Amino acid sequence: MTDLPILSFDHLFHIGTLNADDRSRNYRDSYEGNCLSVSVTPHAWQQIAKLGGYDLHELTKEGGQLVDVHATRNSDDFAEIVAWGKANGLVEDRQVFKGWECNEDDEWAYTYFESEEAALEELDMDGEYEGDIDLLPHPEDHKAIEPVTILGGTAALSQIVGRDFDVAEAVDDYLIMAYARQVMDVDGIWWNEAYDPDSYSAPRGGIFPNKVAEWTAVEIDFDAVDDDDELCELNEIMADSISGPKL
Repeated sequence: MTDLPILSFDHLFHIGTLNADDRSRNYRDSYEGNCLSVSVTPHAWQQIAKLGGYDLHELTKEGGQLVDVHATRNSDDFAEIVAWGKANGLVEDRQVFKGWECNEDDEWAYTYFESEEAALEELDMDGEYEGDIDLLPHPEDHKAIEPVTILGGTAALSQIVGRDFDVAEAVDDYLIMAYARQVMDVDGIWWNEAYDPDSYSAPRGGIFPNKVAEWTAVEIDFDAVDDDDELCELNEIMADSISGPKL
């Protein structure tokens, strides 16, 4: 079994219902799939996900373990997870087209498209470049639209993680989620995203459906939580994970 970087949490927060059958009232689709969405900054996520009016729950468990998704994706172990996913029919190599655009912060960002035509239609929707790919702006060392190979998700992966995928959607993180659920004995996964609520970003995680019952949930007031204090604790957890043992 591949060793993965593990983060240890003794408490996390969830906004909204704890009943899996009722979660669609909160959102139609979740980046955490069928996991219970959790965070350490509920005020930030109340703002980001527009969850005003929903109850806040604190979930506690001694020694709760979540796989660090970003660290896993950037590790040498990820290749073994990919091999496992392909062998089990969860992912496949898929050629798509990467289209580059300059965002509002003057930073280059890309989107995957199913076809070159779809990418061109999106990137030149106003006809400013007369449908000529060579005229589209692009970052140095890249073409505006370029073919790339991504890991595409199959129906089997969707069934495990509870989320449907677009044809041109890279599913690296969901493969890690599936591996952690199917192969490891951990509570869930964690994305240590940048804390920037105004840009719709904050650290987040997901507790696997079969592990939720192992956490004690208590409804609390939002005033009982200080996001800044929780971020300080998270920084300590991340620092400990660098030198700490893998599972």
